[in-house]
Amino acid sequence: MLGFFYFTPNSSKMKTLIIIRHAKSNDAKMNATDFERSLSDRGKSDALVASENLLFKIPSIDLILSSPALRTKQTAEYFRKALNCSTEKIKYLAGLYLAESEKIEALITLVEKDIDSLMVVCHNPGVTDFINSLIPNVRIDNMPTCGIFCATAETDNWVEFKTTEKTFLFFDYPGKN
Repeated sequence: MLGFFYFTPNSSKMKTLIIIRHAKSNDAKMNATDFERSLSDRGKSDALVASENLLFKIPSIDLILSSPALRTKQTAEYFRKALNCSTEKIKYLAGLYLAESEKIEALITLVEKDIDSLMVVCHNPGVTDFINSLIPNVRIDNMPTCGIFCATAETDNWVEFKTTEKTFLFFDYPGKN
């Protein structure tokens, strides 16, 4: 009698999280609210270079979550274009506008489990606090504008990402090299 051996692949998946602080914005003007601040010329240049450099490290993104503030939307758009993502892969969440660490974490846990690579574009100080809560031996004093932090975790859902052991992949920002 012939027996059959069925290989069952490991059910866990690797989740990749890319956290980005929006690029440099224009100073607040009398006519513009904080929410309406756009990227400065330097911010546009930094976002273009950073997004193109990220393509060499992360070839694709399944979903981009962004604060709906103008400067974060503009930053997210640079990354969306560089990574050749469709417009359907970007979602603007009001809860990410000036979000604290706990809110960023809560929104990430709501991401569907079939999303394996997630980019979140938001603001300081919440983004720095969130990054510093992820991996015990990795600390960033201040996430600079257009800074990019990337970590992975072996889990099949985003609910467990925060509590699962993570691997730090890289931290990059304009002018680092």
